[in-house]
Amino acid sequence: TKSAFITEVVPTDDYSEAIQVMHVANQASSLAGYAAGGLLVGVFGAETTLTLNGLTVLLSAALVSRLTRTRSSAIDEEEKPSLAAGLRFLRDDTISAISFVATMITVTTAMSVESQVAVYGQVVAELDAEGVGLLSAVTPAATLVAVALLKTADDDGILLRRGLVTAAVSSAAAAALLFVGASGAVAFAAFALVG
Repeated sequence: TKSAFITEVVPTDDYSEAIQVMHVANQASSLAGYAAGGLLVGVFGAETTLTLNGLTVLLSAALVSRLTRTRSSAIDEEEKPSLAAGLRFLRDDTISAISFVATMITVTTAMSVESQVAVYGQVVAELDAEGVGLLSAVTPAATLVAVALLKTADDDGILLRRGLVTAAVSSAAAAALLFVGASGAVAFAAFALVG
C-alpha cells in the first residue's frame, strides 16, 4: 500500500528518489522501533507495550486516511487497479517485472532471516538478551549504510543489474556465515550482509 501511494502523491520524475526515501524511512523506523520497544518493555512490561503497539495501527490508519489523490479520480475501466491489470503491467514492462521479482526474493529472504533472530541469536550464537536486541538492529542499520553508499543516479537497467549482483553476493555470503558460524561476531556479520 505504501509503495502504491508513491504514484499518487509524487510526480513521475521523482519516483526513484521517493522510493529511496521511503526505504530509508522504513529502515530508520525499524531501528527506532527496536530501541523504543526495548525501552518500553523495560519500563512498562510486555503487555502494556503490545497494547501501545496495537494503538499505533490506528494512528497509521488515521494518517493514511488523510492522504489525497493528485490525479483525477475518474479512472477508465481499463485502468482500474486490479490483480489482472498489475499482472498485465508486469508482463509488458520487463524492468518492473524483474524489479518486482528481485524485491520479492530479497525481502522474503531478509524477512525469513530476521524472523529467526531470537532463535539464532540465543540458541546458535549464544547471545544474551541484549545481544539479541542488538542483532535485531544490525540488518536495518546495514541497509541504511548500503543505501547511503550505493550510487543511484544511473540508467534503470544498470541500477537493476548492480542491485541484483549486490544482493546475490551479500545473500550468498550471509548464507555461508549463517550455516557455518556459531559465534556472536559471525552472527553480526551475517545479519549485516542480509541488510
